[in-house]
Amino acid sequence: MNTKDYMTIINSLVDDVIAEKPETLDDAMDLLHQFVDGTSTVIYYHQAWELVKYLKDYEPEELVDYEAQAVDAGTESFESLNHYCTIIAYWALFEPARSLLEKELEG
Repeated sequence: MNTKDYMTIINSLVDDVIAEKPETLDDAMDLLHQFVDGTSTVIYYHQAWELVKYLKDYEPEELVDYEAQAVDAGTESFESLNHYCTIIAYWALFEPARSLLEKELEG
């Protein structure tokens, strides 16, 4: 995983949501949740670990935020470290895509 790969995934998620032509921002966020949750980066442990490693090496401040969101998501305990990694990967894709999507829909 590198910055280009990471941004490609995020931009693809935003493009996929926009292609669905959501009627409201809430509809767009629901779609984004579905698309992020279905990415191979969130589904497969190895890819989630690659994203978390990338964040640790190149965007450590962001990783801290995504870890906090994973804990705040209401998961009291994680099944495994792999499971925890997939939740961090979810937030690491959802939050930047959400921010970009909001800008796209407002503009």
